[in-house]
Amino acid sequence: MGISYSKAVHTPTSIPTPTHTPPAAEMSSTLRESDGLFQVHPAQSRQRQCSLDIVFVHGLGGDSYTTWTKDTTHWPKDLLPTLECFENARILTFGYNTSGFFTKNADEHRARTFTCAEILVSDLKTFRRRGAQDRPIIFVGHSLGGLVIKSALRHAILRRALYGDIVDSTRAIIFFSTPHQGTSQEAWKAFFARLGESKIEKSSVISELEVWSDMLTELTTEFADLATQIKITSFYERRFTKGVMIVPEAVAKMGQKNEQSRALDTDHLDICRFTETDANWRTVSNHLDAIVADIEDLAELQNLPPLSTQVANDASLKQRFESLDRCR
Repeated sequence: MGISYSKAVHTPTSIPTPTHTPPAAEMSSTLRESDGLFQVHPAQSRQRQCSLDIVFVHGLGGDSYTTWTKDTTHWPKDLLPTLECFENARILTFGYNTSGFFTKNADEHRARTFTCAEILVSDLKTFRRRGAQDRPIIFVGHSLGGLVIKSALRHAILRRALYGDIVDSTRAIIFFSTPHQGTSQEAWKAFFARLGESKIEKSSVISELEVWSDMLTELTTEFADLATQIKITSFYERRFTKGVMIVPEAVAKMGQKNEQSRALDTDHLDICRFTETDANWRTVSNHLDAIVADIEDLAELQNLPPLSTQVANDASLKQRFESLDRCR
């Protein structure tokens, strides 16, 4: 599966433009209550050319605002645009109603990982209309959100005629405590106890997230080929939640050869929450910087003349091989 690295810059597209930029309090309320994609940067009232899309997907018990917020800092909106490499990025958050995961199997409103994934890829297709289809994509997922991202890309592969541009544009995925291999029911019960969720016994999602469940086995197997063409980063927690390590290091790693893994000194809920002065933010922001630099290097590499036209030009040939070395 070829991924084309285009450095073309396109005019951003989004949902209908509001007449004003919502204040922080109004925006946080909207993000908590809304399902689907929501653009947090740049303000939709501003016309700006964007160089890439970065999409945030929360996990169980979270939402598009609180999952990524520490104190009053919603880092996708407040910190990420301050990084030079993300000044011209379009930053999107994806919300879904996690309460549906805690209903009985017979309940018509029961949520499924695949259902959320299907909505994600459909909404993203709508956002990326009118010339934005080649814009590079970076996905960021917390816990179950990482599995939703993997499921969305698997669905996009199966529906390549409709969603192939999303697959081909995906450059990187950053996972925060995503249980790629699954984890124990005891760990999830401890996690939901912290959230005050009392319906754990009725939830089918627990069986889906058990170690090597059928759902996770199928997802891991089918996602493996695509993962080799994407920069993969897996951050994992070092601290206990309610006395239990929710997503231990061993299950937070995909096991891909191209996967970078990194521990963060925090627990399952706070692993993706930062303020500007946090040591974890410096670690994550430096990594994000490096990812975008690699994307830009590959885009520049594609724009070089074909190798066959450079044989007689030693300086140009050297430049091409040096660029290749940087991108390995």
